[in-house]
Amino acid sequence: PTRRSSDLLPYFAGKFTKEGVDKGLEFIRQAIAADPNYAVAYEGLAEYYGIVSEFFVPASDAMPKMKAAALKAVELDDGLAGAHTALANAEFWYDFDWPAAGKEYLRAIELDPNRAFTHETYGWYLTCLGSPEKGIAEGRKAEQLDPLSADMYQILSQDLYLVRQYPEAIEQARQALEVDPKYFLSHMQLGLIHVAQGKPSEAIAEAQRARDDEPLADWGTAVLGMAYAAGGKRAEAEKLLAELNAKASRGWVPSFAFAEIYAGMHDKLHTLGALEKAYEERSWFLTYLNTAPEFDFLRSEPRFQALVRKMKFPA
Repeated sequence: PTRRSSDLLPYFAGKFTKEGVDKGLEFIRQAIAADPNYAVAYEGLAEYYGIVSEFFVPASDAMPKMKAAALKAVELDDGLAGAHTALANAEFWYDFDWPAAGKEYLRAIELDPNRAFTHETYGWYLTCLGSPEKGIAEGRKAEQLDPLSADMYQILSQDLYLVRQYPEAIEQARQALEVDPKYFLSHMQLGLIHVAQGKPSEAIAEAQRARDDEPLADWGTAVLGMAYAAGGKRAEAEKLLAELNAKASRGWVPSFAFAEIYAGMHDKLHTLGALEKAYEERSWFLTYLNTAPEFDFLRSEPRFQALVRKMKFPA
């Protein structure tokens, strides 16, 4: 097969919906069945597990499989930039091994400096690890390389949100929605931004869109609950908490989703408890811990500081 790694991504990233990623998994499995030594297919499998982790399946299920597939891809073809990107993402999102992740990102860029997805995730990494100017520059490069990808605009919006550059973060999220009006992550991102801006009504509307567009993920519900709480609609927020608790009693709900709603309530005890559980789950959302505006009210708390130390962010 001659398909390049960058050509595989749209098959399973798509609209970042459960239906889309499941179709992508079928495609990847067919490729591996046709050629068990096809490195690009294992790279695609690694990227698939990275996408579904924390959205549709627990990180503890998905991320070890992501790393195993990435290592297999590197073993088969050490010159495949996408495989090194996938390995970097596993080390960033799950192992929290910042030096190893950084090394793999740089290797991937060395191998293919024009791969947008590498610059996108490397920018996320740099922003979370205290180099936001470099991180945002990487995000802009990713957009230039792939201006038709909603995901590139979305992750740059996320990075800008993390450094409190809200007007441009809104602009970038809206550009993502111009590419794909039903890209639920960008509606969710706009909800977070509007909460931070003190605009709960706008936040509620955007979070409701996210929840409507992808009801199988819990993140629209989480941000909607946060927005309700921030807007003084405590009863509505508690109703969504009850909904997530009921779902958790039947299966799995990521603890970080609870943390978001409790953060909207400024409930220190329950937010800290949920974040500590999220750490036990190795949630990749913990990469935001040192930067996310919704947790500013916790930064002087000893338990929060202890959790940040566990993450071993660079000083």
